[in-house]
Amino acid sequence: MLTSDRIKIMEAAARFGMVDGELAELLGVNVATIQSVGNQIRIKRARVEAGVRVAQTIYAAALAGNVTAAIFWMKARHQWREADAETVAASSVAARPPRVLVIE
Repeated sequence: MLTSDRIKIMEAAARFGMVDGELAELLGVNVATIQSVGNQIRIKRARVEAGVRVAQTIYAAALAGNVTAAIFWMKARHQWREADAETVAASSVAARPPRVLVIE
């Protein structure tokens, strides 16, 4: 069982992407302790919270005019991809063409 201080450390480390084995080594516990149901719920929540914060930051940057962030957001969240005009024309005959961002 982990103390509340060690749980906070585990959650913070999970936000930075540490996997179960690394978390166990960091805390000096067995991997099974990290993989217990309660800890896995805490770890999953911490990783989701981190992802949300990153998404919010990228989204805010895109809205503020950061073109790189806007392109990344569209590719990651809306399956857009870069293509030339010929690729766009060829994909229009498909039954369900992918969303395409044309950059000239």
